[in-house]
Amino acid sequence: MSTLINSAFIKTYRIVILTAVLGVLLSFSAFNIIQFYEQQKVTSQFESSFKQKVTTLEQAILAIDKVILATHHFISVNPDLDRSAFSSLIDKDFLSKTGLRGIQWAPKTTTDQIKQLEQQMRASGIFDYRTYPSAINSSNCKSQWQYSFPVKYAEPLDAIGEALGFQLTSDCKIASALENAANEQTITSYTFVNDDDEVGVKLFYPLIIDGELLGFIVGVVMLNELIDTLIGDVTVSDEYQMTIHNDKEKGNLLYQSQWQNTCDECENQAPLMQLQANISFANQLWYVTFSKQGLNQHADLYASAAAGSLLVLTLILCGYIRTNINRMTWANKLVKQKTESLSYQASHDQLTRLKNRSALSECLQTCLPGNTQQPFSPFTVLFIDLDHFKRVNDTKGHLIGDLLLQQVAERLTEFSRSKDQAFRFGGDEFIVLLKDITDDKTVTKIAQRYLNEIKKPYYIENNYYHIGVSIGVSIIEQANTSLDTVLRDADIAMYEAKKQGRGQVIFFDDSMYKNLVREHSLEMALQTAVEKNQLRLAYQPIVNTKQQVIGFEALVRWQHPSKGLIMPDQFIGLAEKNDMICHIGDWVIKQAIAQLAQWQTSIGPDKCPYISVNLSPLQLQKPEVASYVANMLTHYNVPGRRLAVELTESTLAENKKVVSDNITMLQAHGVKLFMDDFGTGYSSISLLQHYPIDVIKIDRSFVFNLQKHNVSDHRLVQAIISMAKVMNLQVVAEGVENQALQSVLVDMGIDFLQGYHYAKPLMQDEFTAYVQKHIGFKNLTRQAASNESTPANRYIQPIDAVMEP
Repeated sequence: MSTLINSAFIKTYRIVILTAVLGVLLSFSAFNIIQFYEQQKVTSQFESSFKQKVTTLEQAILAIDKVILATHHFISVNPDLDRSAFSSLIDKDFLSKTGLRGIQWAPKTTTDQIKQLEQQMRASGIFDYRTYPSAINSSNCKSQWQYSFPVKYAEPLDAIGEALGFQLTSDCKIASALENAANEQTITSYTFVNDDDEVGVKLFYPLIIDGELLGFIVGVVMLNELIDTLIGDVTVSDEYQMTIHNDKEKGNLLYQSQWQNTCDECENQAPLMQLQANISFANQLWYVTFSKQGLNQHADLYASAAAGSLLVLTLILCGYIRTNINRMTWANKLVKQKTESLSYQASHDQLTRLKNRSALSECLQTCLPGNTQQPFSPFTVLFIDLDHFKRVNDTKGHLIGDLLLQQVAERLTEFSRSKDQAFRFGGDEFIVLLKDITDDKTVTKIAQRYLNEIKKPYYIENNYYHIGVSIGVSIIEQANTSLDTVLRDADIAMYEAKKQGRGQVIFFDDSMYKNLVREHSLEMALQTAVEKNQLRLAYQPIVNTKQQVIGFEALVRWQHPSKGLIMPDQFIGLAEKNDMICHIGDWVIKQAIAQLAQWQTSIGPDKCPYISVNLSPLQLQKPEVASYVANMLTHYNVPGRRLAVELTESTLAENKKVVSDNITMLQAHGVKLFMDDFGTGYSSISLLQHYPIDVIKIDRSFVFNLQKHNVSDHRLVQAIISMAKVMNLQVVAEGVENQALQSVLVDMGIDFLQGYHYAKPLMQDEFTAYVQKHIGFKNLTRQAASNESTPANRYIQPIDAVMEP
């Protein structure tokens, strides 16, 4: 009977039992699923909150650095600023959102200047200003400082005014921090505890101008104020805690978010979750720990409520399942969105929203199937580079520069065809991929359109900005072209566009790459050309109107072991690029002076000609070049008047102090100054008035044009000679190639002539024979020289006779 009842019960309540079993299983599953996702949500929120706090701290530290650097720049420009100027700079707006309590300025002060400083500050309105402690080295610590650094200015006064007059070197630890800052020339920190047991950091940044330490900029940061202001929600939270230490072992506590909390048990609770990060602050490394205390009660509560609802209310089972399905759908959608977002970030530039270099590589690999059987379609690469973009960043700031890049990207996108793809290659460089287009005319038209659009003005922050652009074009018609070759060729073409004057479109051809390889090979060989004794000097004579030799111009040549004799126009530019020009220039100076020393013995001091050497603009901008010339003259016992240096107008036009100092020193040693290639540069008369020029050399292009019998060319040369006469200067005409040019120039009143009509630049053997020939007539008198048609009447005239007005 009982078996029948049990069987009927099961049969009757079979659905209930199955529903109950299903409800138990579903409730158990729901409990675990909800608990898992709630825990994941809490973990994600915790990690996000921590990252946000770390980012906030890093941005605040960066803002502190910028404030100190800005103060450093302001004082370096105005080292003698007064208190009102300093106060106008360091106001609350300037320090807002930085965490800095204030900025101090502590100038370098000698013992004798202390009283003067105190009187000055009292006169400025700080009536109770005095330096303390009274002695500079009041402490027993060892320090390199022979000066004191009293705090002269401190702003805001209501925050850090009590530090006025404090001598920084009186504290050993501060003195040590000052030494580190001065030696490293960077911001150095010093941790201290004030009377309220609050931890603070003082930041020291040396102000050094022309190698001289003028003082220290001091930034004061109270950690409780800094962190509580930025992330004050942690301070009042019992659930979250943050600590900061400045040592890995966490023995030195800088900050504790529960410093206002009187809960003694909170510190002993084991954290549920904990994250750590390191933040650089000046010369310190902060170890930041963020933890969550207590259990996630919400997760257990939600899971229990769901499970209980399923057990008690089986009728809402389907609705509950549907809710969980929706929840799962939402979770999957969120994961998909996150995946798509990460994929977008990996393939796009965050600033311009264009595809990045990684996406460009993938795209080019797709376009270049190599040796596979995949179909290949020719395409074109435009390599776009903004001209002088660095000036925008340097003069207007990186914020304006970034906004400009964004607008450039917008124009590239706006004016691209649907098939074209634009990429940001890096910095101010962009790539545009033109698919299925290889026709030169079409490509030129498209590239020129990009160029014209980018050159249009940009309206940014209520101002208009202009930027130029150079475009290199590489047409890819071979499927087996490598990815590196595609970008290399376009890049080479772009730099060729810049080399040819910028603001234009240049197509790549193989000669560009060959020239680049050749140039690189020469550049590498040039590095050791001086040490391997591969340089040679050629000498071209300079004569007076009677064709008497009065001097020589020394011209450098490179005797390459495999390429033969290389002219200077092929390697001087390379030497200037890789900073070898000064090394080569020193060699030329030394060889020329050594030749003069030899002549003084073989020819005699009375009739020894002068030698002129060319000084590169880069060489003249080195402060040691004049000293080197003086040392060589002394070493070889050669009078300075035997040597002349040829300078370009562009070098003098820059009016740099170092150039002026070098010229003054050269003149003091008797070295004569020639202005070379006169008329091709700035041609400013003020240069001739400002610098002690002895001789100007008319460029060969003007001399050559005299053959065309053009009245304007004739008048120009005549004007230069006449101007020189008025200014008591002598004139050399370069590039005299025939008798007709000589006659015209002599009639104009030229002083000296140089060119192939007299002799080409002579290498050593020819030069020696040339000098020997003329030395054979060195005893002829001036009266015997009256017959100019006889070569025997030419003799080497002493430099003293031609260089003095």
